Amino acid sequence: MSASARILCIGDVHLGRAPTRLRLDNEWYEGLGPREALRRAAREAIELQVDVVVCTGDVIDQSNAFFEAHRVLRTVAGQLTEAGIPFVAISGNHDYESLPECQKQVPGLTILGRNGSWEEFVIVRDGTPLLRLLGRSFTDRYQKTNPLEGFDLPADGVPSVGLLHCDVDVPDSPYAPVDLRSLLATAPSAWLLGHVHKPQLLSTRPLILYPGSLQGLDPGEPGVRGPWLVEVSADGQTTANQLPLAPVRYERLEVAIDDLESIEQVSGAIAEAVSSWRTINSAELRLTRFVSLRLVLTGSTTLQQSLAVLAARLTSQRERFDDDEPYIVIDKVLIECSPRIDLATLARSNDVPGLLAKRLLVLKNQNPHEAYRSLIEQAGAKLANVHADPLFSDIAKDRALSEVAIRDTLIRAGTVALHTLLAQQTPAVDHPSPENSG
Repeated sequence: MSASARILCIGDVHLGRAPTRLRLDNEWYEGLGPREALRRAAREAIELQVDVVVCTGDVIDQSNAFFEAHRVLRTVAGQLTEAGIPFVAISGNHDYESLPECQKQVPGLTILGRNGSWEEFVIVRDGTPLLRLLGRSFTDRYQKTNPLEGFDLPADGVPSVGLLHCDVDVPDSPYAPVDLRSLLATAPSAWLLGHVHKPQLLSTRPLILYPGSLQGLDPGEPGVRGPWLVEVSADGQTTANQLPLAPVRYERLEVAIDDLESIEQVSGAIAEAVSSWRTINSAELRLTRFVSLRLVLTGSTTLQQSLAVLAARLTSQRERFDDDEPYIVIDKVLIECSPRIDLATLARSNDVPGLLAKRLLVLKNQNPHEAYRSLIEQAGAKLANVHADPLFSDIAKDRALSEVAIRDTLIRAGTVALHTLLAQQTPAVDHPSPENSG
């Protein structure tokens, strides 16, 4: 058997909170919430024969979720105990009361640092210490002091991993503020952190990891979710890999519609984009049951009014894209398109937008030649002055003042200016938008 210790690391679970904006009937939720995510993690731990399962705080969402949490924690702890796998956790700012209370009725669950002091748990294999866990829990909703006070790393050669629910590099945070330099300086083999829901690898040596929420809970938590498999060798070297086990995934998908002339073409482009996204991410989606997709339509178009109708239809229905798993539904459609401008028509006007449109046509067509040359030469002279300024020397040296570069710069800047002018003249298109979330 390898001398390395294997840890299944679970971030914020929030038992008792349901994932939002799934547009599903109630009977679906039992198989999609944090309870199912935790059950999946426990099954994976047993399958992988890990040495310990750790939770880095906020296992329970609020005290009113006690009974729901008690049921699933008792089941999970029982399964892990039967498999000979310790189940170790710390309390966070959400479950500083409920998790210790729940532990009284959950044999097999160990909570470290319940009194706010550092506490250790040593994993032994064949009579030899394999890994030391050091943890400290929240004792109140807020902890404004540095949680590393009182931290002491034993110098006995046993690889050590710290468990902490905290805010890194947020000095004024009321949630155990600690700076990254201090975590690096304490130098255990790894820090496994809780509180931040976005998975983040802050350092590889030593390993400092926010595993993120075990499952996304709203559209503000997009991307892959699941526990992390952390391996710690006898000499303290570490590896960490995320396991995409979450039954629900939130995602944001951009679809460019610049060259599309009908709403049917837009619908086809959306379907193709979703299908392509599913194919590209197929390995990560193997165990995903439901995807809540937030579409972002981009580009320039003449279809604004029709897009608003399409957006309302897509978000009001529960139709899935096809019969394959996972079930994919549109949560929201964000229309971030600009109006497509008919420069030739606009240039017939003598107002400011019309005059700007005339110049853009000259630049695009390079005709009339005299007018085109005049625009290029005037812009070239002004840009040359900018390039000559010592303040911009580091930037300018990498950007040659070629005619093509000047022309492209003028067209981009002119197009942005024209869109801004027209937006000031035309009322914004009003389209349905579900309530904010995240």
